Amino acid sequence: MTASVPPPPGVALDAVVARRLLLAVVVHDPATGEAHLVGAEDRKPVPLPRYSTEVEDAHRAAALMQRRGWSLRVRQDAERGEWLAAFTKDDGRVYAYSKTAAMPHAVCLAALAALDGRNVVGRGGG
Repeated sequence: MTASVPPPPGVALDAVVARRLLLAVVVHDPATGEAHLVGAEDRKPVPLPRYSTEVEDAHRAAALMQRRGWSLRVRQDAERGEWLAAFTKDDGRVYAYSKTAAMPHAVCLAALAALDGRNVVGRGGG
């Protein structure tokens, strides 16, 4: 069995994060790279947050996870230049993703891993 390659940061990953965290309708045209959310009330296009590339938007993703009962820890391995993001559930389950060059990308991958039940690295006592 081979390990899957994580999706790179960018619009495609942002669209998946928006679909999973906001339960939003996302229109994404892979041919042009353009994407937007569909407004819930007026159905007008709303800019897609750049969860995987912008720190402020990654913080928004973390806040959405927090509302679902997850806590985020993020750290950087300065020697390797890699980021580790880990979401912990109230019951102690820890889902992590590391080896990404940018913090927003690590946060997105860890959030999706947590929502999918992948990359379990531990369970706290309690």
